[in-house]
Amino acid sequence: MPWICLTPACARLRLIAAQSVACSALIFVLVGMVSCGRGEPAPTSVEPARQAAPEIAEPVAHSPESFRADVERLVSAGDYDGAVRLLKGASVERQVEHDAAGYLAVAEDMIVLPGVPADVEYDRDRDWVLPGTSDVIENTAWQKAATEFAGRYNALRANQPAEAEAAPAEADDSPIHLAFILLSKAQLPEGEAVAQAFREFAAPDETIQVEGDASADDPEDRGLSLKLGTGEEGMVVVMPMAIPGGEAEQYAMFSLSAIGKGWEPPPYNAHLVVMLYASGRTSPAERVARFTSVLAAVTKASPAVGVYWGSAGATHDSEFFTSVAADHDMRMLIWSGVSVARQEDGRLSLLSTGMEQFGLPNLLLISGETPAGEALPFMYDLLSYVVTRGEAVPEGDTVGWTEEQRLPVRYVESPVDPEKKVFCVELP
Repeated sequence: MPWICLTPACARLRLIAAQSVACSALIFVLVGMVSCGRGEPAPTSVEPARQAAPEIAEPVAHSPESFRADVERLVSAGDYDGAVRLLKGASVERQVEHDAAGYLAVAEDMIVLPGVPADVEYDRDRDWVLPGTSDVIENTAWQKAATEFAGRYNALRANQPAEAEAAPAEADDSPIHLAFILLSKAQLPEGEAVAQAFREFAAPDETIQVEGDASADDPEDRGLSLKLGTGEEGMVVVMPMAIPGGEAEQYAMFSLSAIGKGWEPPPYNAHLVVMLYASGRTSPAERVARFTSVLAAVTKASPAVGVYWGSAGATHDSEFFTSVAADHDMRMLIWSGVSVARQEDGRLSLLSTGMEQFGLPNLLLISGETPAGEALPFMYDLLSYVVTRGEAVPEGDTVGWTEEQRLPVRYVESPVDPEKKVFCVELP
């Protein structure tokens, strides 16, 4: 039975926990939760995460392949509430990637393309009109949801690099990294400010060129194009509205900045879309690390109040995000959120939320008598090891901090998605 020693990385994470205000506060919260698990009721602050985790993991079933048929079916049946929920739970980036070309149109006095420059006109052979939209509004909530979704979808489509749609089929292996920066005001950062901030977060040999227009009269015409020294390209677009459905606010509960400090996203009315077309020739860990540097640079150069990173499964406080991103040894703390729950037998469970972006299973760590001050570093230590390893730990292998601590790894059904497996480790 192979054994994996986590001691070197753990020492680093223990130091992080001791030095970080957010982590120290988090450990305090978890210690209270563990002691409550020994016969006392859990504090009410834990209850939302425990109850909401399954619902938030998959707010609405969204299949890019059947998306258009699903929308037409719901609208044809008059189920506008269901259609609205579908759009609010759908992943814009996954749908854009699946569709490969074309815009989403909305019928008003005329057929319009929200989120694209005014000189781009509707093309019936290229674009799809969302059903149930018209100048005589059939359902106000649906009209609004359709317009907002089409605006986000079209903004991503319009700002893709020109060669993306003409790329050969094998280029589909190149992943797209996407995140949203919540803003106190609808303002695109200056390109020079982003480039300067990038040097604070990137590896010494990484470079970036930033070009674009931050002063256009219409906020939706403002955007930045990014080009890394590796040849990878990205873009930043400002959207003068909040992310629909309270999605960013819901995912805040999984961030260490929220669990540790009680942080919640403040009210906001605009956000930035940050996208990077990464190279499929590099490892997932390298791609995520580069995207982290880009995202942190844009965040620091903007009037940011939060960072919603769907692939990490969390919305982070912007100051927490940039401070962690500046230390490459700490980045696992923003690469994955954590869902806190309690087992039926009273033991504490910690579920990671961000490992799928590395093509790896999430971790379910169950803790009994082990102090919470050890459970959290152990969790992130093990996650960091698996990301560095680049492949899942086999069933039956053991992990631990010492030669004596040999905790077996097993695979179980995910507590939030029965169709997925997570690797599970139990601390005494």
